[in-house]
Amino acid sequence: MSTESPRSRKRILLIAAGALVGACALCSAVIVMFSDTTPPAETAETAEVADRAATIEIADIEPTDEPTNAPTPTDEPTAVPTEEPTAVPSSTPLPTDTPIPTATPPPATATPVPLAAYPEITAVNKQAEYVDIRNNTGADVGMAGWMLVSEKGPQYCPLDGIGTFPAGATIRIFALARQTVPGEFSCGHESEIWNNSDPDPAVLLAPGGVEVSRR
Repeated sequence: MSTESPRSRKRILLIAAGALVGACALCSAVIVMFSDTTPPAETAETAEVADRAATIEIADIEPTDEPTNAPTPTDEPTAVPTEEPTAVPSSTPLPTDTPIPTATPPPATATPVPLAAYPEITAVNKQAEYVDIRNNTGADVGMAGWMLVSEKGPQYCPLDGIGTFPAGATIRIFALARQTVPGEFSCGHESEIWNNSDPDPAVLLAPGGVEVSRR
C-alpha cells in the first residue's frame, strides 16, 4: 500500500500537467513553422489556450484514498461426506423347540370275560315274551335236559330242541309259538307265560333240575 500523502500526489500531477502543456506548446510552434497557411493569430490563440490549461486545478479531482476492495473469493462449499447407511443385522431366528414325541400308549387289552360254569340268563322281556341266554362257559354245551321256567305258574319250556349251544353264542327263547330264525328258539306255548304285573322271574335249570341262573 502507497505511503504518499494526497498533497504530494497533487504536486506530482501538476508537474506532469505542466510538462504536458509545454509539450503541446512546442508541438504547436513546430506546426506553425512548417505550415505556410496557418494565420499568426491562430498560433497566439493556441498559446493562450495552453497557458489557460496550465492553470487548471487538476487537484480538484482528488483521488480516492480508499482502494477499491478486491472481490472476496467465494469459499467453495465443502462437500459433506454422505454417510453410508449402517446395515442393520437381521434378527437371528430362535431355535425351534424340538417337540417331544408323545409316548404311544399300549393298545388296551380287552378284559377277558370270566368263564361261567353254565350258560346264564342275560335279559328278560315279559311284554315281548322272550328270554336271552348266553353260553360263557368257553365250550359248547349240549342242551338236552335243560329247562327254562316261568317261576309264577309255573310254566316250563324244555330246551332239548336247541341241540348244541355253541360257546360264546346267545339264543333268544320265545315263549309263544312262532316262526324262528337262526339264534332264536320257540317254546311253542299258545298263551303268555310271563306275568307282567307281579314278580315272575325266569329260572334256568340244568339237567337234573339244578338251578344255574335266575333273572
